[in-house]
Amino acid sequence: MKKLKFLVLALATVVFLSCSSSSDGGGGSSDSTFIKFKINGTASNMPEPSTVTSLNAAIFGSQDVGSDIRTLILRTPSTALAGTHDIVNVAPSVLDAYGVSYSFGDISFDATSGTMTITSIGEEYMTGTFSCSAVYEGVTYNITEGSFRVFKPVPVD
Repeated sequence: MKKLKFLVLALATVVFLSCSSSSDGGGGSSDSTFIKFKINGTASNMPEPSTVTSLNAAIFGSQDVGSDIRTLILRTPSTALAGTHDIVNVAPSVLDAYGVSYSFGDISFDATSGTMTITSIGEEYMTGTFSCSAVYEGVTYNITEGSFRVFKPVPVD
């Protein structure tokens, strides 16, 4: 139930912030933001994710899929660093952790293993790749070919 409440809050935040996430309206220019990945071989593209920063950062992406919404949350420290980082399944209150949460229909999980590679952090954007896996109700879910270009986290003073 706690995860469900978190995901509902995350989705509400995505909907609220989605209008201001890209200066080009998502048209595909070099200013576009996105999260792309495959889950068990099925491709997903989440244009215009939102970055919310407090003591750590949560980058929310969503995709309408028929009557359901697919969501993915990338968690990083607010002072994320370039390089390869292990994805761990810890509470969002762990400020120096890198993590991935996924939800679609009745499926909801936090990745238990994998890596996130931040390839660049510029003045406005952060780019990178990720892959991870988790077991939910006896089924293994593999997220592969993940890539992102998002607004970089800005630490709160």
